[in-house]
Amino acid sequence: MKNYVPTSPKIQEMGTQMLATIKVLYSTYDNFLQWREEDVQRLLDEGCLPSSTMVTRVQEDIARLKKEMAGLQPAPTTEGALKCLDAMTWHTEAWKVAVVESPTYRDSLKKMFAAPAGNQAGTRRVVSMYGMDFVFRWCPAGKFMMGSPKSELGRDDHYDHETQHPVTLTKGFWMLETQVTQKMWQSVKGSNPSKFKGGNLPVEKVSWDECIDFCVKLSHKTGLMITLPTEAQWEYACRAGTTGPYAGDLDAMGWYADNSGGETHPVGQKQPNVWGLYDTYGNVCEWCQDGYESYYGAETDPTGPTNSSKRVFRGGSWCFEATACRSASRFSGYPDCCNEYSGFRLVIPTK
Repeated sequence: MKNYVPTSPKIQEMGTQMLATIKVLYSTYDNFLQWREEDVQRLLDEGCLPSSTMVTRVQEDIARLKKEMAGLQPAPTTEGALKCLDAMTWHTEAWKVAVVESPTYRDSLKKMFAAPAGNQAGTRRVVSMYGMDFVFRWCPAGKFMMGSPKSELGRDDHYDHETQHPVTLTKGFWMLETQVTQKMWQSVKGSNPSKFKGGNLPVEKVSWDECIDFCVKLSHKTGLMITLPTEAQWEYACRAGTTGPYAGDLDAMGWYADNSGGETHPVGQKQPNVWGLYDTYGNVCEWCQDGYESYYGAETDPTGPTNSSKRVFRGGSWCFEATACRSASRFSGYPDCCNEYSGFRLVIPTK
């Protein structure tokens, strides 16, 4: 057995009550395994293939923990409790969620991220996670025309994948005010893969798989469901009630090929849309939850196909032309693909 020295004040306090809390620790271990098994199902539900890197990684985590926990003494002993603690230290944040984050904290977050009084679009909420402030804006339930009319300037009719059709979103959701920054990414993942370095620059060179893992980690910490937006959620929030190619003046709202200088820029410098969302046009493209396919008529709460080999990204980037930054523009890539023009933002759906 490794020598385990608790560093968290709350875990140190628990050390003096080890015998009394052993049952709680074993229960936490069971809960932790359940969370990881739920992670597998969530990844599959969000479109990951069973053989994908993220699914395989979580399954390896489950097998590893089960192996490390094998042989624990069923009797409530100090040694058994220390083994339990020691086996969990390899997944520090999940342990912190299981033991340190209080139910009161989680309950307060659930109340904070319920639908706001008055259902006012653009209502702002701030939550601190991993020492960073994550700012979200409210997007109420509603209906809109997704896609573009054939008369829209810049529409690419070659693929015919922007077929305009009515979409109904029956539930509101909270969307991150900006694209995920490099300092946000580093606070959670501990590294920075981006080509263009800067704490307030959007993170890029991140795959869909890695973005899903980021969401899973934040979900564990908060007890909230934090995801990538569906493609319909993304376009609905980007449009913010508008119907044209853009939700305002593109030069005022976005960094793209004509004004970016060949690089990304700090988030939140351009004009937001009327719901308070920044950089929905340009800077970096944004991964969505959906698999990629053509549109098929009217839809309610669409989530895209689960068997597609590609995932959708939206919004255009610093190196894309203006027409590729339109609200309806669509692109796709393989879930393990990384490049310097793709990032993402987060969504907290309401139940």
